[in-house]
Amino acid sequence: MRLLSWLKNWTGLDRSRGARRTGSGRQPARQFRPQLEALEDRCVPTIYTAGSTSELIAAINAANMAGGTNTITLKANTTFDLTAVDNTTDGANGLPQITRKDSLTIAGIGDTIERSTTAGTPAFRLFDVAAGSSLTLQGLTLQNGLAQGQGTAADGGAIFNQGTLHLTGVIVQNNAAVGANGADGSIFSSKKLDGQSGGDAAGGGIWSSGTLKLDGDTALQANQAVGGQGGAAGVVFVKYVGYVYGNGGAGGGGLGVGLYETGSTVSLAHSSLTGNTATGGAGGGTNPAYGFGGDRLGAGGPGSGGGIYLASGSLSLDTVTLDSNTAKGGKGGSARTSFPQPGLGGKGGTGSGGGISVAAGTATLQHTTLSSNSAVGGDGGDDIGSGGYGGDGFGGALYVGAGTVTLSNDTVTNNSAIGGEQGSGGGVLTSPPNPGFGHGGGIDIASTATVYLDSFTLANTVNNQADTDLSNIVGTYILQP
Repeated sequence: MRLLSWLKNWTGLDRSRGARRTGSGRQPARQFRPQLEALEDRCVPTIYTAGSTSELIAAINAANMAGGTNTITLKANTTFDLTAVDNTTDGANGLPQITRKDSLTIAGIGDTIERSTTAGTPAFRLFDVAAGSSLTLQGLTLQNGLAQGQGTAADGGAIFNQGTLHLTGVIVQNNAAVGANGADGSIFSSKKLDGQSGGDAAGGGIWSSGTLKLDGDTALQANQAVGGQGGAAGVVFVKYVGYVYGNGGAGGGGLGVGLYETGSTVSLAHSSLTGNTATGGAGGGTNPAYGFGGDRLGAGGPGSGGGIYLASGSLSLDTVTLDSNTAKGGKGGSARTSFPQPGLGGKGGTGSGGGISVAAGTATLQHTTLSSNSAVGGDGGDDIGSGGYGGDGFGGALYVGAGTVTLSNDTVTNNSAIGGEQGSGGGVLTSPPNPGFGHGGGIDIASTATVYLDSFTLANTVNNQADTDLSNIVGTYILQP
């Protein structure tokens, strides 16, 4: 019996189980058979080249058609001069919109993409990035874009972004967003028609409601957002009375106006914003068609966030410089007439956040320098009766109207908040002088906002000035270790 058992094990045959065994009693190893794995829905990245404006437009259209990941490589040190409107999606655009499902990189080496400065060139921005798309720009200069009109048409002088936008080593300069002027009132025999408010403008350089990242020494400089002028009042002949003038439109920084963000996620690292301006539109004045005064002259529009205006969303700055940016309120409406009666010039608009204005959302600043920025109230309008009151300036470097802001290892120096001058008047109506006031030369914090700052930032918030005080910081903050 033992010999029979030994023979079964030695031959590997176990008749009772009907299976073959190895000498160790384990199943034999399966042989490896290589197989091809199916690759589904995978697109090979496509690379295009462009050395002229027509080739750039054709390459963007081809990338949109292909979808997926695409790259356009530009001929080095080439200027791509745009002279015509390509499409009117979200306002006039000089290049095709970057469409949904296109993930596009445009790589340059010292190249410039610009709106032509030739007389008669229509107004248009350069890029429009659709929701669901992605655009990366490298080694470029974007300049002379002009977003002009009403609504989204006046947002983003160089770029209007609703998708994902990444700029690395890019200069965005001399672009503008300009709001439309408000319509003037008319003559009616039985009813009035007030002047209409000017249109708002946002993001002289960039307007973003999507995801935005700036790095690699990207610079936004000398961009501007300007609100439209308010319309003049209409006149009712039966009563010989002028009616209400339109208010000026708002000018909002865009990243300002360098950058304007709404509902956006924005991060800036190793970048700068210099010499950008956000200006409110002037209030409506004397109707040039009729020459009559109005009951209430239009107020100047607000100018908010010369460098950056955060309407909502999140903002992160790390090693960023904001220098010589300005937020300025518009001038109040003026009327140089005593018919039907002398009145009061329009009030100047508010200027808030020369460097940054935060209206809502969350902002984090670290290793960031804010210097020589200004928040300036608009001057009051002129009137044969009394000049209008000047507007106020809030937060030369930073104005926090709401939301939460955290500052660490930051420097805030030589910024200013300045009130506007009272308009000139003939003295028919007398009143004490009413210039505007400056509040918080460095940082101005509203009661509805929460601000955290560390001891380094507190010690380095110095030499800021305001009309009404020499305070570097106005408002309540929470000091962190």
